[in-house]
Amino acid sequence: MPAITQAKAHVTVHLDTLYNKPRLVLYDAQGQTHTYPIAAPAHTPSCLGTAGATGTVIAIDHHASWRPTYKTIAAAKKKGRTLKRTYKPGERGNAIGGRKIMIAWHGGCILSTVRIHGTTTPHLVRQQARASRGCIRMLNTDWNDLASRISPGTQVHITRS
Repeated sequence: MPAITQAKAHVTVHLDTLYNKPRLVLYDAQGQTHTYPIAAPAHTPSCLGTAGATGTVIAIDHHASWRPTYKTIAAAKKKGRTLKRTYKPGERGNAIGGRKIMIAWHGGCILSTVRIHGTTTPHLVRQQARASRGCIRMLNTDWNDLASRISPGTQVHITRS
């Protein structure tokens, strides 16, 4: 029997999908497909166009601090909330659930601040809401499953399907 060459795992994130149900799909090295609901960015970056964006996982952090962007801090301030500059892993207020996947984006659309991370607001993921300021939120259990199946070097493609 001839040897079967297996492709490396890769991830596709579908932001604009039929019936507005954003999802992340992992195609693993064994040929299996794993689909996870996500909360997508509230606004799809216009640079995605129809070609999307491609990147490579550079780090997987299971104990991540959260550093809100200045836009996030300003938006919270308008709502009467004060955010700190940094939230430690496990600290109340760490909106990423203490987990993040860092991606180096390359080619046409550079999404320097887009990460794949956990959440402290799982209801937004269950509703498949467009809730984040740019990142892709997953249920913490799904994030843990995804992180156990990928490694640095995994290709990530974001598309408007």
